[in-house]
Amino acid sequence: MKKLFKSIETYIHGDARFRTSRKSGFSLLELLVVISIISILVAMGVAGFTTAQRKARDARRSGDLKAIQTAQEIYYTANNSTYASISGCSGSQLQSAGVLDVFPADPRAPDSTYTCAYNATGGYCVSAVMEAGNGNCNSCACTGTGCTFTTGTTRFCVKNLQ
Repeated sequence: MKKLFKSIETYIHGDARFRTSRKSGFSLLELLVVISIISILVAMGVAGFTTAQRKARDARRSGDLKAIQTAQEIYYTANNSTYASISGCSGSQLQSAGVLDVFPADPRAPDSTYTCAYNATGGYCVSAVMEAGNGNCNSCACTGTGCTFTTGTTRFCVKNLQ
């Protein structure tokens, strides 16, 4: 009977001669699962961060264009109802008049730039491509009769107020 109990014990617990020591730690499968979960979380975080960056750059663009518009209106009031020439998006007249310290550049310059149009009799318009598609026009143009926008959301446009 003693021999029977010994063989059952050996069956349940294994033969002491063949037992290997168990090391504590994680199995390869557990590590792969954890790495996969972390990768998914990182991917979601990067996507959210990229969207936030786009919106921040768009906010800066619209602020820059509003600053150009304000400077142009100040120039208009101080210079006998004429706007400063901003052809080629150069704000040299605005800068020399002291109404604009530095002509703003697109946050992604030189890959992306502002588009400026000027007509001595019709005024000016400035537009920027909006990355998040939250603009107020698709294009702007200045002719002898004034500046016009086409409807859409790919660009943000400002024009003369007078």
